Amino acid sequence: MSAAPALASTPTPTGAPPVATADVPERAGDKITPAVHTRLDTKETADFWIRFTDTANLEPATDIADWDERGQFVYDALTSTAKAAQADVVADLKAAGADYESYWISNAILVEDGTEELVRQVAASREVKQVHERFAAQPIEPVERKAPTENAPLATEWGLDAIGAPDVWDMGYTGDGITVANIDSGVEVEHPALLEHYRGYLGDEGLSNDYNWFDAGGFCDGAPCDVDGHGSHVMGTMVGDDGAGNQIGVAPDADWIAANGCASCSDEDLLASGQWILAPTRGDGSDPDPSQRPHVVNNSWGQQAPGAIDDFMSEEIAAWEAAGIFGAWAAGNAGEAGCQSTSSPGANVATYAAGAFGESGDIAEFSSRGPGADGVTKPNLAAPGDNVRSSVPGGDYAEFSGTSMASPHLAGAVALLWSAAPVLVGDIEATQQLLDQTSADVDDDSCGGTPADNNVWGEGKLDVQALVNNAPIDGYGFLAGTVTGPDGEPVAGVKVTSGKRSDITDTQGAYRLGLEEGSHEVSASAFGYLDVTAQADIVERETTTLDLTLEAAPVTTVSGTVTDGSGHGWPLDAKVSVQGAPSSVVAWTDPFTGEYSFELPQSAAHTLVVQPSVAGYGTFTQVVEVGTEPASADVATPVLAECTAPGYALTGAGTGVEEFESRDVPDGWTVEDLAGTEQVWTFDDRFEYGNQTGGEGLFAEVNSDGYGEEGSQDTTLTSPSYDLSDLDAPLLTFDQSYFSLDDFADVDLSVDGGQTWETALHQTSDGLGRAVVALPGAGGEPDVRVRFHYGDAEWAGWWQVDNVAVGACVPVDGGLVAGFVQDLNTGDGVNGATVTAGAEQSTRSVDPANPTVGLGTTRCSPRRPASSRSATRPRTTSAPRPR
Repeated sequence: MSAAPALASTPTPTGAPPVATADVPERAGDKITPAVHTRLDTKETADFWIRFTDTANLEPATDIADWDERGQFVYDALTSTAKAAQADVVADLKAAGADYESYWISNAILVEDGTEELVRQVAASREVKQVHERFAAQPIEPVERKAPTENAPLATEWGLDAIGAPDVWDMGYTGDGITVANIDSGVEVEHPALLEHYRGYLGDEGLSNDYNWFDAGGFCDGAPCDVDGHGSHVMGTMVGDDGAGNQIGVAPDADWIAANGCASCSDEDLLASGQWILAPTRGDGSDPDPSQRPHVVNNSWGQQAPGAIDDFMSEEIAAWEAAGIFGAWAAGNAGEAGCQSTSSPGANVATYAAGAFGESGDIAEFSSRGPGADGVTKPNLAAPGDNVRSSVPGGDYAEFSGTSMASPHLAGAVALLWSAAPVLVGDIEATQQLLDQTSADVDDDSCGGTPADNNVWGEGKLDVQALVNNAPIDGYGFLAGTVTGPDGEPVAGVKVTSGKRSDITDTQGAYRLGLEEGSHEVSASAFGYLDVTAQADIVERETTTLDLTLEAAPVTTVSGTVTDGSGHGWPLDAKVSVQGAPSSVVAWTDPFTGEYSFELPQSAAHTLVVQPSVAGYGTFTQVVEVGTEPASADVATPVLAECTAPGYALTGAGTGVEEFESRDVPDGWTVEDLAGTEQVWTFDDRFEYGNQTGGEGLFAEVNSDGYGEEGSQDTTLTSPSYDLSDLDAPLLTFDQSYFSLDDFADVDLSVDGGQTWETALHQTSDGLGRAVVALPGAGGEPDVRVRFHYGDAEWAGWWQVDNVAVGACVPVDGGLVAGFVQDLNTGDGVNGATVTAGAEQSTRSVDPANPTVGLGTTRCSPRRPASSRSATRPRTTSAPRPR
């Protein structure tokens, strides 16, 4: 399952609001939706959502003026409610060994591969309101994507002129102090129109992605990326400006953060992203902090069928609004289908959604029409959305058309409004009313409504100049300045706070806050510096300048060793960094001793992030308390479950690795034809697709694509018996290439010699490379079997399997040899040389990532069996298609 911020264990705060309880069916069976029943009738297991009855009372949050306190109140109320409501069911799920993920923002749990017995058990809980099926958002492509170009820079895009954004900039309001976000396909952080607007951009210090980027689907490697281009285009319309004339963003001085929940648009990724928006976390999902939430979040995605998921995201939207976050939504691109074509969630009562108009001023043909859910007028207004030029990956620009392009104009307009009128920050109702009142009416009754509010234009055309001109600006002024370090140079990434307002300094050390008239205390804090406070007097409608100077915090040496933590204990080559610190705060270990050392600020607890460069080890974190004396922090990092680390092997079942080289069913294995079509597992590459698993030679395969349109496949491949009597936590590993197309690829487990079976892995999306599957309940059992079940396939995809092994990951006897390969004449390092140790173990010298180590580094270890070769299995999916 995808990563998501963990369910907090925060105790219920004193005076926390009571929870509300909804009506639920009296009988447990009535809580289970027909779709879940149907799935269980055709399969032994099903994925399902558990929705709980209790909901947190968030209404008091709107009376909390302080931005940080308001967010914390909402977070505490939601997490405490979810923890209490889910406790009994979580205990049942743990006892059953179920694969599940808890979510606090909607008080729900997602279970994968649950049995009918488990479904009925959780439905019987009085805390459970409903057990229902999973769903996908079914995103829609923009109606047109023109090829990227390197056009001559434009002064401003037509859409910005159409809504009056340059006139607002001339008034001095450009989005300063406001953070926007999107839930989309991701964002290309290196794009010149986006990089310097990223809240985590620290100039020469690199990027700080903690609290600024959430990789919901696991598609990116640490820093923001974009798997489709859609999210980069949307973000550019909100804030994009490359400083060289490509002014594409409505609020060019706002900061941005992002979550890539629509890289897949799966229900779990979207929900996890919505949760992260309210309480952003560090990159590893730890330390949720609602004070880091954005002010505005754009959602250019939705369901094609109006009302199909009518209440999806409703609880999340309510939580966002309680915390003061404005959500902007796209209305959909089904306008050519006529009236009532808006798509959920944009069609829902709870959302504020934008339709699209073109440069001519006419409504776009594709712009979805209302009415929406419960007859509500939709869209709420219309914004530029046809042939909108914005940023796309590769540093280029392209014109897209869709309500996806209209919605970020709305989001950017709110950023400008809140930058100009700080009193409106977090006031969702007043902001929506002002948007309604200042939009330019367009009379169109073709789908019902009035000249001032109809189901084609909503309230009319977005007019950001009128929006700001009518905003309550009186009584407020601005505080601006530069933060420098002891050397007089500007410091980026400093948080400057006064009351409920805060801003992060840019690469020039600049900040800007909108504050009420009067005297204010201002504080500034940053990693490696001592906090500083000062007083500032704010004058209505004027800008007060306050420059701040930070003093470097005293530092202490932190040192230690990084070693293997799973049995061998040998030293590891690793990068050691610090959460929340600039990327320049880093130490590399000596690869031959594992020793590292660097200087960290005193009187603080720092979280070390250890990233071994040796294959088979994952990222490991450890907290170290730093006082005035040198501190020691030794780190022993465990090997990953796939058992690819040097010196480890999957052993213990006594059957070795099955490589499927016999061209027929291997000894001890069996194939069953459940479809009766004689289209079953084969072992001779008869369709000549080649081994795509990452393994070598022949393999086991069911190739529905190869059998063609007349085919139908439902077939199992069952292993011989494994004696796991001596193993506590056995694993199954195999290499695979699964191309999914309306079929499934399951791994089933039997602990009684094949008499009964449970699904251990259920796959309906593409999988490539090494798969590692836990075998719950199989430890200590003498007659364990696994089977590979491919079915529901009619001219679908294929499933290739190779290098199947069952056992436990254990150290192999032997030691580690490491050194350099050097040119005998020059002494320079040589890359690509083969180094052999013993009869069979060999490796090649490389140019290491560790900058303290020269070329030609190599290391040999005890030999691993063939089951350990191939790359770690990545999470894969087909490309997303947001609208």
